[in-house]
Amino acid sequence: MKTRLKTTDEPSNRPAISEREAKRRVFEIIDKSPMVRIEGAYIGLFGLKCAILLTQCVDLFERSSTTDGWFSRSLVEWENETGLTVHQIEYARGKLVDAGVIRYEACGLQDHYQVDVGSLIALLKSKLSTRT
Repeated sequence: MKTRLKTTDEPSNRPAISEREAKRRVFEIIDKSPMVRIEGAYIGLFGLKCAILLTQCVDLFERSSTTDGWFSRSLVEWENETGLTVHQIEYARGKLVDAGVIRYEACGLQDHYQVDVGSLIALLKSKLSTRT
């Protein structure tokens, strides 16, 4: 016996919901996930996942209460703030460290980070100069 796929034209056993109700349900789900801001220039340099992490690093660096800009974050905090998995965070962190734009020190549960602003600016300028 062949099974037929149901198309959108066929009637459903479920009652139809209004567009307003559908939007409400979508936003209810979205509200439970982190809002992530991404600097577009970083995507071209490092890719999407690294851009997410770097944007957050720069924000935390700017808000750091230390005079040298170091800040602390656990993997759980990164997961909650970025929506990335532990594997994605570790990969992005490694790529950003290798590129010289962040410094990283493993310190147990709360690792320490610092943005190398000079290196980041140099990379951004280099990327912009190759576009023109």
